[in-house]
Amino acid sequence: MDGILPRHVKHLTTTRTLSRASADAWAAPRDDLMVLEERQDDGTLAALDGPWRHWSRRVTIEPVGPGDDDETVRLTEEVRFASAIPVFGPAFVPLITSSLRRGPMRPGKVPWWSPPARMDPESVSALTAACLIGICAGFLSTVVTRVLTFAADDFGITTTGPQSTALAVIRSGVVITLAIMALADRQGRRRLALGSLWVAAGACALCAFSPGLGAFTGAQVLTRNLSGAAVLLANVLVAEEVPSRVRAYSVGLQSMSFALGAGLVLVLLPLADLGLWGWRLVCAGAVLLVPLVMAVARHLPESKRFETAHVDPATAPRERFSMRRLWVLVALALAINVFAAPATQLQADFLKTDRGFSALWVTLFIIGTNTPAGLGVVLGGRWGDSWGRKPVAAIGMVGYATTAVMFMVSGVPMWLASLFSAVVGGLAVATIGVYGPEMFPTARRGLANGLLSAAALAGGLVGLLLAGQLADTWGYGPTFALLAIGPLLAAAIVLTLLPETAGVSLEELNRDPSAAPPS
Repeated sequence: MDGILPRHVKHLTTTRTLSRASADAWAAPRDDLMVLEERQDDGTLAALDGPWRHWSRRVTIEPVGPGDDDETVRLTEEVRFASAIPVFGPAFVPLITSSLRRGPMRPGKVPWWSPPARMDPESVSALTAACLIGICAGFLSTVVTRVLTFAADDFGITTTGPQSTALAVIRSGVVITLAIMALADRQGRRRLALGSLWVAAGACALCAFSPGLGAFTGAQVLTRNLSGAAVLLANVLVAEEVPSRVRAYSVGLQSMSFALGAGLVLVLLPLADLGLWGWRLVCAGAVLLVPLVMAVARHLPESKRFETAHVDPATAPRERFSMRRLWVLVALALAINVFAAPATQLQADFLKTDRGFSALWVTLFIIGTNTPAGLGVVLGGRWGDSWGRKPVAAIGMVGYATTAVMFMVSGVPMWLASLFSAVVGGLAVATIGVYGPEMFPTARRGLANGLLSAAALAGGLVGLLLAGQLADTWGYGPTFALLAIGPLLAAAIVLTLLPETAGVSLEELNRDPSAAPPS
């Protein structure tokens, strides 16, 4: 237990009366999702693999009583463990303890809270740090959309034109994201992700001191696009670090973390009502992210695949960049976002103007029908790793297309349509999101994902322009019925043009066909 404080090591003792065969199975070295054990000379079982800083298990078996049938025995198990999960480790202790009390896991048994494959300390640390980045990026990326109207009032701007221009300028800053992603293929994922996050948080905090819309826009160009680069690099790094059967699960967790960060903005938003200057407090809330960024600095490792490719390229597997894959994923991003962007951004206007909702009811509708989408995101990540990306992603996209129904009905059916599309559509978040990091070689993975982010932005802009023009002429229902072709086309692209990647290593997915097959 070198380097581990005694208070961090948990001790669990379990006593059971079992049959001899069951007791022997319980006492055997474990090889399951939780741990791979090896028996030591003193009879204890130590971890060879698993998410542990320390693991020691001792099992004793003794007859129930003198003269009793030897087929019934008393088993006593003592487990001492220290989780390798940083930051969130204490929250998992009750879940780990509950699982340990049930004994060794049956083959194929996966606790609801566990990833679908065993992870090691390094991959757990990388995933945890990426989730922290997701929380920070969710906050930083959402601030501008929530406070811009308040900032415009403070700056004495009474028309929507300058606000639209500011949003366009901020979105055009995607070139910064592209540059960071391309540079990360040479300089490393960790350094640029961490640096981008620090600068983005600082720029957001400086927004609180903006003297006018120009300064506010300039700061938000850095905030939004650098935080976007940080979260994309985190996605890439985690895909390169975690086991192949955990990649979609990891994307799902990072997506949930991003949503949590975006929710923090809503928690602070009432501060904007304190006065014309209240929005500045929301921006200053970025200082609350400093402890999270410091935790990222402590726990985010560099990608071992990146280090191998750049420190010792002779030992790295030969990989090939496929332009066909890039164009297929660009088409996928365009098809999804031509529908997703207007469906998200025009939802509040539809509820207010066409359904007569007050601001309170708009908020309740969005929270009440979108929050359960987290269930779809988590299940989609797990099922995508276990059953395959393609069927889960296709079902999710078809389900998401039913969002259009929400714009056609009213009353209870409208609520149910929104809820259904959010939950089922959530299945596609992780299963499609993981394709970006999976489908490109290590040397170009950053740049490729930056290009896909730009394609998604372009698709969103096209969708917003189309929806804005058509909704005024046709109304919301027919407009979104037409745009729903986008996610249906995305489902077809996934099923027909993309390979199945679940459980396949990144090296095999991107292997140069001219290279010798791996031994």
